Amino acid sequence: MANQEDTEKRQRTSETITISVVRGRNLKSTKNETLTSTVKIEFGHNVIGESSKIEGKSDYTVDYNYNASWSCSLIDPLALDDLVYKPVIVSVTEVLSRERKQKEERSILLGQTCIDLLPLLKGEERFTVRQPLFPPNPHADGHTDTFSNLPQIEVEISTAEPLLSESEIAGSNMFSFRVESAYAVPEVWHQSNLAYHYVTATPIPVSQDKEVYATIANGNLKSAMEREGPGAQRKWASTINITNHASYIINSNLPVVPFKDEDGDLTKREDHQFRVECETDRSRVTWNAERRCWMDSDAVSIFKTRIAHHRVWPIEIMKVLPQTQTKTRKGAHEEELSIHFHGVAYVDFAPLLYPGAQRLRGAYLVQPFSESEIQDKVEHRSIADEAAQIVSGLNRSVTSAIGKKTKKTTQSVTNKQSDGTVADGDGTGTEAQAYLENKTFIMIEICLDKPLVPKRPPSSLAKRVSEYIPPRSIFPTRIRSAQKTLDSYHKQVDHVAKLILNEYRLLNKGILGNHHMPQDTEIVDERRKELLYELNTSGKYFAFKEQMKHAIVKVVREKFLITKPFEDKDQLSNFLSELYSYLIDEMHVGLSKALSMKDDAPPPVTVIDANMMKHFAKEAEENGNYELAARYYQERLACNKNDPCHWFDYGTFCLLIGDINKAEECFKEALTINQQFVPGLILYGIVCHMDERNDEAETFLEAATTVEHDNILAWTILGLFYNSIEKEIFAEMALKEACRLNLLQAEKIDCNNLETTSDDHQLNSDAKLNKDKDKEIALEATESQSIEAEISRTVAESDKHESPVGDHQIPSTHSLEATPSHSLKVSNTTSKKGTTQKRGSRQVSRGNTSTFLQGKSGLSNIAANKNRAQSALSGGWSNPDTEIGSFPAGVVQPTEIPPPPPRPITPIPDQSTYMRAAQFLLRVNAFQMCEKALGAELIQYPKSDLPTQYYLHLAQLKLQMKQYDVAERNIEEALIHDYTNSNCWAILGHIKYLTSNYKEARSAYERTLALIDTADNMHIIYLRLASIYLGEKLYENAKNTFLLACKHSPSCLSWLGVGIACYRMGDLSEAEEALSEANVLNNHDAEVWGYLSLVCLRTNREEEAEQAYKYALKVGLSNKELLQEINEQQKVIGFGNPLVSTILSQ
Repeated sequence: MANQEDTEKRQRTSETITISVVRGRNLKSTKNETLTSTVKIEFGHNVIGESSKIEGKSDYTVDYNYNASWSCSLIDPLALDDLVYKPVIVSVTEVLSRERKQKEERSILLGQTCIDLLPLLKGEERFTVRQPLFPPNPHADGHTDTFSNLPQIEVEISTAEPLLSESEIAGSNMFSFRVESAYAVPEVWHQSNLAYHYVTATPIPVSQDKEVYATIANGNLKSAMEREGPGAQRKWASTINITNHASYIINSNLPVVPFKDEDGDLTKREDHQFRVECETDRSRVTWNAERRCWMDSDAVSIFKTRIAHHRVWPIEIMKVLPQTQTKTRKGAHEEELSIHFHGVAYVDFAPLLYPGAQRLRGAYLVQPFSESEIQDKVEHRSIADEAAQIVSGLNRSVTSAIGKKTKKTTQSVTNKQSDGTVADGDGTGTEAQAYLENKTFIMIEICLDKPLVPKRPPSSLAKRVSEYIPPRSIFPTRIRSAQKTLDSYHKQVDHVAKLILNEYRLLNKGILGNHHMPQDTEIVDERRKELLYELNTSGKYFAFKEQMKHAIVKVVREKFLITKPFEDKDQLSNFLSELYSYLIDEMHVGLSKALSMKDDAPPPVTVIDANMMKHFAKEAEENGNYELAARYYQERLACNKNDPCHWFDYGTFCLLIGDINKAEECFKEALTINQQFVPGLILYGIVCHMDERNDEAETFLEAATTVEHDNILAWTILGLFYNSIEKEIFAEMALKEACRLNLLQAEKIDCNNLETTSDDHQLNSDAKLNKDKDKEIALEATESQSIEAEISRTVAESDKHESPVGDHQIPSTHSLEATPSHSLKVSNTTSKKGTTQKRGSRQVSRGNTSTFLQGKSGLSNIAANKNRAQSALSGGWSNPDTEIGSFPAGVVQPTEIPPPPPRPITPIPDQSTYMRAAQFLLRVNAFQMCEKALGAELIQYPKSDLPTQYYLHLAQLKLQMKQYDVAERNIEEALIHDYTNSNCWAILGHIKYLTSNYKEARSAYERTLALIDTADNMHIIYLRLASIYLGEKLYENAKNTFLLACKHSPSCLSWLGVGIACYRMGDLSEAEEALSEANVLNNHDAEVWGYLSLVCLRTNREEEAEQAYKYALKVGLSNKELLQEINEQQKVIGFGNPLVSTILSQ
């Protein structure tokens, strides 16, 4: 089907595109009369058509029904490229009636709109749009009306057949080149009055042998005071014949992207302040435009190849000054163009090769243009001359064949400096050096309609994972069929027993009514016979037997597995007797269940659960007892085989002992249970990578990032894997995503800390406010007494100087002078802790009291002051006839655009992504991948700036690999960086302990316990320090340290240590209790049985001493010193060893 469409496409060289203007709405005449208008359709430089004059209706609608069309070439890639970046311009013009003394009609442009033709290239044959008509002259405040108030035009675009076939659409792509602003431009640009064109351009392939120069001109030079308001929109790159707001692309607002989510050259933390300063306080050139480019399948392949080979893509920036036309000797006119400040930004396009990537945005530094540099980096020449020609308008469709030079034009382009001299091809030493001095950068965004490298969907990854490891359904625990038949038999016995009981009650109804049942043997036997007789004569006996028959048949089939008749009578007889006995026994069981009034006893609580067994296994690992650790892991699996964590932990143990095949099987079992188990996916991928099955490893590691997209470890390990197989671009993608997630996690932690701090501050401020309230209440009580005394004194003085004027008494000036000054104050000072307003309210109340004494003069003064204050706040207007804060008629209110909101500062994570990965890989014993993580961290930082965690993890790695000398050197380096790190001292103690340097090990362990911060694995620290104390015969210290281990996380070894310390101190009762606790946790520990035997010998318990000694030998007591001590004690006591007792008795 696709081949047939391609054949038809090749036969069809062009297609007609029809534009139908259906009607206009809300179209009003400028002369308050019936509207007479025409509609004109343009595409690029060409006028497609213009309608005749059409009169509107009374409801402000105009039915145009005008069609215009043009033929679009389907074999020219430039024609298809025009459709994506050039809009169709629809203009509505009002035709005014001819007035007197006018020879020609006048016309006024009512509005324009631009229609995007992109749907035609996406396979649509017909679509309709209804868009607003933007007036040529917007309002004075720089804002247009809302879309609902603007006139609207309805347009239909159609073709007879789709422009592209399905295969062409699938193989093609659209490249969007979006330029926002260039910041920190040279200040000398403001000193020139010449009309420059500010231009950016980049070459883009559109077919196998052609490329276009995506050029965006018409940049506006703006000072720092000219700020852009929120919600700015992008413009069309081609704005020919478009006026004002019609040049904006509808629904294309500029995004607000945090710094941490951007690409580019200025994404580091130290660059943020510089960017904020440039965006608010420095000059800039603003384009806010978008240039689209259509690429066919061949162009997409060329584009991908160039990115893979060179990574960077040149985007040139320049100032073009058009000169006046001059006559040549031959009489032809030639326009000379001069290029100034020629710079270039090298944009890293490698992120566009990330799987699923469609967007790239960031701030890129502008460098002086150098012909040799651009040849070395991208193997492409400069396109500044062609871009200048496109801007000039003389050659608007400049293109070139890929790898070939363009033909010479009649237009002269020179690269001049500001002093008039011509610059050379190498931009060094020219005026473009100002870009470096000012650190100019340009905001660029690149978008693709489809990703260059498709990303595998989660469903595809899940399918591949299930192909490698088929999932296994977890069947619930089901009752066996034989057990079901027994339960059915018990229920039937219960049912029949209830029926018989009902018959017995009916038969003995009179006796039961007297509440007296004779219990004589003869009477009971008589009642039994009567019941049997009644059941037999009524036929109920046979009915009950039939009810039991089905349950008994099922027991015979399911329990005894008898499905065929017996041939031998003896076998039948034996079977029937066995069946009868079995049914009678089960009948009693069923009746016991039915008649039992007691609840079933709860199952005993398990002392050791799965978490404790994991703890014991880890403890055995640390002590090097791998056989015991394996037994704990296997017991854990026996408890629950359907938990993937149990298989995962056993697999990590197998990695530790070097059994890679068994580890792979364990991880595979974990994934058969749960195919979205992320740790299992990661570790299985690592094991596959160790076995050099990289395709399989990539599938599982990528599946881990798909299951949990915000998993930092999964992305980091995927990036390390890609680095190891030399997929640099994929590795960069994964590691960049891991860094982004790491920053996001740091932001969340900062927000949580900020909320906690604010809550604490609020509690403190509330407490202080309560204290201030108490002080204010006491102060208010004191002030109220002084005010009452003051009022009485003032009234008394006014009585002496009163002058009768009607019924009113107006105080004299003496009373005003006598009024205390604090009663006339207005609270305009700032008080601490939020009490200004409350104290001000009291001052106003006192002021009101004195105002009552002062009369109307005080009120008028206050009102005048208030008016003056409001007049000052309103911007200086003091017209009493206008409302406060409004502007007089005829004065345009200035609209101040608020400054952009401050961007949040990116927090610093407490750990790098490599350190997080190294910590995890150490924990799961993946040492090979851990070395790669630490190596990546070493490359990222200079040696002097490496964090303490690097040396700590490297020492842990070397310790696991038993390279003690290297581990000791690294941990000493870590202690130089951070002398108070408890983990560093703990690792140093482990190194000294494993090398039998117990004195220094003890010192390091004691330092670890003395520090404020707690080390990660305190249990092993307690055990080893206590064992050192035991060796040095510091039994009290050993006991206390072992008890700390028991309190932290009890185990058999910790309680055994307590028992040994107590035994050596002679506290036999506590020793026995501790050894009993140890025996409960592990009854296969030979030393526990040995010390129990010693305790029993010392307490003269012969039988228990012999029994404990037997168990110690049975489980394999290998401690020769302990065995010798037991034998010597047995000889002294005279019992405890059965062999010795037998010899002595003889």
